Amino acid sequence: MSAIRGKSRAATSATALADSMRVWESTSGRWRVNYSESELCHLIRGRVRLEDDSARSWTFEAGDSFVIPAGFVGVWEVQESVKKLYVIVESRSK
Repeated sequence: MSAIRGKSRAATSATALADSMRVWESTSGRWRVNYSESELCHLIRGRVRLEDDSARSWTFEAGDSFVIPAGFVGVWEVQESVKKLYVIVESRSK
């Protein structure tokens, strides 16, 4: 078996990453969202459903990780009380 080779680099400092991590909790509900930045999410508990304005939907449960891309517009629905760990990923200007 050959070794997998690759390169990686830190996207940000560990301190900045730790400062941008948050925990969010919510009971059941449904509301419109419009993301200007990407968000990396990990569900600790519960179930959510996202639906974009083209009626495509995704359901995530405890243990799932996913990214909501910048520009996403649609509905965020908490189907079971949720607790999520998330990080906002701001785009870098060049």
